[in-house]
Amino acid sequence: MNVVESLVFHSRLLLLPVLLMCLIEFGQIWYFSPNDYGDVIRSGGDGIFRKILWLLALIAILGHFLRCGLLMVARVLLPLLPFVLWCCLSTILWSVDPLFSLKSVVFWAIASLVAASAAIEVDSKLLLRTLGTFFVVVVLCSFALAVVVPQSGFTRYGNELVLRGFFPHKNVFGWFCAIGGILIIANRQYISTRTSLFFILIITLAILAAQSQTSIVAVTAGLLYIFAVRLLKRCFGDGARAFYAMMISLTLAASVVFYLYPFLLDLVGRDATLTGRTAVWEHYFSYLIHRPVTGLGVGIFSSDTDINLAIGGSVPGFEYQKLHSPHSLYVGLFGEVGFVGLLLFLGGHAYIAIIASFKSNNTWVHCAGALSFLIILAGTAEMRDGIIPGIATIMLIVARGASLRSQFPNAGLYMKNEVA
Repeated sequence: MNVVESLVFHSRLLLLPVLLMCLIEFGQIWYFSPNDYGDVIRSGGDGIFRKILWLLALIAILGHFLRCGLLMVARVLLPLLPFVLWCCLSTILWSVDPLFSLKSVVFWAIASLVAASAAIEVDSKLLLRTLGTFFVVVVLCSFALAVVVPQSGFTRYGNELVLRGFFPHKNVFGWFCAIGGILIIANRQYISTRTSLFFILIITLAILAAQSQTSIVAVTAGLLYIFAVRLLKRCFGDGARAFYAMMISLTLAASVVFYLYPFLLDLVGRDATLTGRTAVWEHYFSYLIHRPVTGLGVGIFSSDTDINLAIGGSVPGFEYQKLHSPHSLYVGLFGEVGFVGLLLFLGGHAYIAIIASFKSNNTWVHCAGALSFLIILAGTAEMRDGIIPGIATIMLIVARGASLRSQFPNAGLYMKNEVA
């Protein structure tokens, strides 16, 4: 083995550490991080942590391509590639800020390629143990911060103090815990019962301490999704029949939600305007409708761009607040990449959440489906996990990569037979 082959072979050791660094960066596990996902783009490259991350990520990705080629990564990302290609086209042809849009696409590519490469090459049991431990350690450290430095670990929400830990907001912390909980519960057979129960207990306590109704709804919805998929496949066997049963169930569920809408709003502590969100959506939409096909450019409404702040600062009733986003992934994507990009985004996630889940009994496939389902669901009221990769997007790609690895066990092995 010469020096180059040795470096290529041993660069696989970087995959897990770099994946965890991506979770820290894009999951906002950073006490001094800004208050929205997009600011990771605006300040991208600043600071020693980010410089190390970009360097190690490029080495790990290049090493993976030299070892295993492009085919497996392409299969992992295939449902989302039409959306990303449209984003690339948008960046080149009609973005109002091409450089900023290019950064957004590049950072999505880095986070996604790291997640896919790690899942393809790392053993599934080791992968889940590492990720589960990571989620729990972050939660325990957040509890410790709240005890040692209460003014940092807690934040005031109304008249109460709630846990936010190392995150900029309690809902960001709650979302992180919700994604970790879904990941562990969906694949609990890969770790011992005692370990999985411990992980679930810690994450549950964190969600309750954060008092994030959004996260409680997300966990509940994700678990119901996994239960429904597995129950329907068990009852109907054939994937097509189970799929049709799922569609009927979703239609019935949507009807129930429609009739129980006021009660459900009270349950999660929201009013009919979703704490003013409907007024924000209407105001943003009145500006965005002028470029319905192309949008204004990738990432424009995911960060504190001049256009975003100008529109957000003129929302009636919010003149004295700084709005960082339209508070809806759908409104934001419509404004960034038009209805074509929005349809491609929803189509990719709908495939993962509905079609792919009924083609397989693999738990990682069901986990990926649950995360896509949550992204679609949470997108109604939050601007997260669009082209700016969030914790759910990264874990979704990890789950798809792990599912493909289980179908092709040799995918993660070094491809050159002459290397021992």
